[in-house]
Amino acid sequence: MPDISAVMEPFFRKIGRTPLNIAPERGKELERQIFEELRWTLVAERGDPTRPFLADPASKTIAVQYSGLAGVWCVACYSVFLFDLLTELHRQNLGGQTIDIRPQIELLKPQLEYAEILRLKDTDWPDHLPIPRCKAGDPWDRINNLFFGAIAFILLHEIGHVSLRHQIILPAQMKLSQEIDADAFAANWIFEKVGTLEQREFRVLVVGVALAWLFLFSPKGGSAEHPPAKTRLECVAVNFGASADSVSLEVVAHLLKVLFFSGITPPQFKTSQEYFDWIVWLFRS
Repeated sequence: MPDISAVMEPFFRKIGRTPLNIAPERGKELERQIFEELRWTLVAERGDPTRPFLADPASKTIAVQYSGLAGVWCVACYSVFLFDLLTELHRQNLGGQTIDIRPQIELLKPQLEYAEILRLKDTDWPDHLPIPRCKAGDPWDRINNLFFGAIAFILLHEIGHVSLRHQIILPAQMKLSQEIDADAFAANWIFEKVGTLEQREFRVLVVGVALAWLFLFSPKGGSAEHPPAKTRLECVAVNFGASADSVSLEVVAHLLKVLFFSGITPPQFKTSQEYFDWIVWLFRS
């Protein structure tokens, strides 16, 4: 089995630029206001997959687990396949209907299975999965672009903790509030000045992938350190501004369903927004 550190190290060397690249219209602003003032440090580690990205506001350091990077990449790989599938269905004027895509998505089920293993166990890259390549051309480029975008949201969330001078040792309710504030911080940087509809679609997909992966690390109803998934989705989704028939929104809804509600058969929906809203409602229970 390939060493997970060696597999993901080329990706780690590039992730420091992702917060600047995800919203290039705000890159200089972010660099001036956040990076120049904070001088934060990014380090890669192995050994604690349960805390894949962890900010220490006191030292202005963000520790990244290689297992966390690998898990995000697997979810991004799955999501690119799902996006292509749903785009084709929309092209055939079948979008907006409830369609059984389980036979197709079974092909990439091992990707999600490995991502779920990595949330609890730091294990090397399985021999039966293709090894991620940081410089390989299409289709790897599309997977990598989505991966780096999702990492940008996750890092901006952690940078938010640092920028907002959050404290690590706090009562549970204040910790939950800090998590929501960090989500809002990240979403604001990504969406506030987004230009084209195409850029917005990509960013909706990016943030959806990031949140889907993050939700693997806490109960759907929340915990002492993490707010309920429904609360986080509602907080971030208010920034989406996606069209009702957004393919990216539909991909995010499908992804969340596969990961957390695979045994539930959805009703018929006319739009992607209705499907996404139903998924958010499911997280309430």
